[in-house]
Amino acid sequence: MNTLLPLALTFAIGGGQEPAETPTSLISKMVRVHYDAQTTQGTIISRQSVKNFTVTTKTEVAIDRPARIRIAQTRDGSEARTWLAVADSDKFSYDRPPGVNGRPRFVEPQFQKGRFLDTREVYMVVGPSLGDKSPVLDILIGRTDDLRLLRQTWGTQWEIVGKVKIREQECTVIRGSYEPAPLAGQIGQLEMVISPTFQLMRYTTGQKVVLPESKELVLIRTEWDVDVRLNGEIDPKLFAG
Repeated sequence: MNTLLPLALTFAIGGGQEPAETPTSLISKMVRVHYDAQTTQGTIISRQSVKNFTVTTKTEVAIDRPARIRIAQTRDGSEARTWLAVADSDKFSYDRPPGVNGRPRFVEPQFQKGRFLDTREVYMVVGPSLGDKSPVLDILIGRTDDLRLLRQTWGTQWEIVGKVKIREQECTVIRGSYEPAPLAGQIGQLEMVISPTFQLMRYTTGQKVVLPESKELVLIRTEWDVDVRLNGEIDPKLFAG
């Protein structure tokens, strides 16, 4: 295996080669495993909780590089709705993004202005239309600019805090700081769970905020549970728009 990480992966943890047991090297390997995967298919379940209120979003994702991608999302609760973005290597379609006028769904060719849009470039276009453009999706898809922005929310101090069993695998738990708006000085906690094969299994953020109306200090906790298979076969019919 080539030991030189692509730019998108190197900057994601600050660069450099470190011993395998360090938090930053585990994160680096995790990002690379997903970046290098030819196919990715599975489910992400996110749960965002504030006090006694929880919103759950289910994301079904399928990526077949370089050309095909499908992201289908369903949200429950009072804000229940669905979203779908899909590219079949010829065209891609997605829901109308917030604040944009037009039809309920947009359809565009993947060959535009003399060049072909691959899965990462399609994700750049359709991302704003999704209900949960999550850090997990950013990692699975591996677009350089998304990884750069994600890295800006990660602190520099990480620690391995233990092990947890997920789907019969002994996974490593890594914890560090989280700054969703670094320039605003907002700091929370971030936890990643990484499998022995360096797949991301769980990504959790926690941040205390003051509610604007009641001035009450509350904890917003968001957990993404990740269950995806890498480099398996995907039925091409899945990408039919």
